[in-house]
Amino acid sequence: GSAESSLAFTYDRALTPSVISIDPVRGGTGGGTLITITGTGFASSGNKVMIDGSICDIASEISTMITCYTNSHNGAIEAPVVVEVPDQGYAAYDDVAAATFYYIDRWSSIWTW
Repeated sequence: GSAESSLAFTYDRALTPSVISIDPVRGGTGGGTLITITGTGFASSGNKVMIDGSICDIASEISTMITCYTNSHNGAIEAPVVVEVPDQGYAAYDDVAAATFYYIDRWSSIWTW
């Protein structure tokens, strides 16, 4: 099949929500780490944050910053923080490495001992 439209579509990157960075970048697999997500275009309420399928419970949110508490995660992993903005979709990344969180198993981590 095919589709035709007489309307033009223009993508404007400036209108897309974006994750710039997170802090801290690591926390235990047991959860409870308060993460600050800095970015642009977030909603003032209703944002959803996940890390490798684990929900991050929102503590506060404004258009340029979200804070949330990590939940437990089964095993250590390195994964980007995913922000879903209501009526906008998923936030893009300025630098995915700056938005990557490390779940660390505190019992087997080299930083624990």
